[in-house]
Amino acid sequence: MGDAVGLRRLPRDRRARDPRRGRARIRVLRARAEHLEREVDRRTEEIRNQAAELRDKNDALELSYRQADRIFAALKQAMPGTVLDDRFLLHEAIGEGGFGVVYRCSEVRTGETFAAKMFKPSRATTRPRRSSDSNARRSRCRGSSTTTRSP
Repeated sequence: MGDAVGLRRLPRDRRARDPRRGRARIRVLRARAEHLEREVDRRTEEIRNQAAELRDKNDALELSYRQADRIFAALKQAMPGTVLDDRFLLHEAIGEGGFGVVYRCSEVRTGETFAAKMFKPSRATTRPRRSSDSNARRSRCRGSSTTTRSP
């Protein structure tokens, strides 16, 4: 149709036919690829350094947990005979679990028997969980945050 009226079709992109522009484009693309490779190498090294730092911090944290467990074990054995809040005398341990130790205790004034739970240091967080917060509030309302009446 274009030939019938004497018009010549132009290529869509004239630059594609110019070999100088094609070589320039290749140089630009190679430079960009090299830049991206350097950036990937830099970021990879940064991530390796962060991973090494995290491993070191994790090792230190594990060591502190082991030390806390040893301290808690010694404290657990030393607790019988201790008076809490000038009110409760701790007796023998009556139970132990993943969260702590439960002791039989008695109120100094009345001799009434209770149970007191000593919590181990938490590995997950230093903040108490919400359920523990509400349990502590309920316990305080009953008179002590560390004791529960036994039946």
